[in-house]
Amino acid sequence: MVNKHFTRDTNHVYDLMMEANLPKKIYQSRPSLIMNVGNEYMTFMMMEELLPFYNNSAQNMPKRHFLDRFVRDMRTWNEKHIDHMHFTVPLRAPVQDGYEFPSEYIGQYGVYDAIHHIYSKNSNLAHLIKDDGKSLMTSKRYFASELETGIDKIR
Repeated sequence: MVNKHFTRDTNHVYDLMMEANLPKKIYQSRPSLIMNVGNEYMTFMMMEELLPFYNNSAQNMPKRHFLDRFVRDMRTWNEKHIDHMHFTVPLRAPVQDGYEFPSEYIGQYGVYDAIHHIYSKNSNLAHLIKDDGKSLMTSKRYFASELETGIDKIR
């Protein structure tokens, strides 16, 4: 039984990636790490497509990491597709045999910390950091351009 609200139909996206020969392009680019973000089903299918390229090759399979909100239903057999998991919500769904998938809690505030750093390094944007230092003001209309300007000035 599959709870439908936890799945999204990604078959058309998968088909587009296969038409573009994405697994072959990944293999040819020789990455040291492949980071999959937030879709277990797509990750498992893509990693399955990559295996034949590395099975008969002198190249080692790159590290395969997965970023998602929390570790859920990850078992020993998932290590065939994913080496390590990074998660943002400090929650681990227990499995019956007590197995704990190799993973690391990275926190929820990575984006906040990055924007705070950009604002703090730019005198034109520093006023957007609240006095308590715990919150930021952003513009719905100009956020992207303000951020780009801040990034350019840091570089």
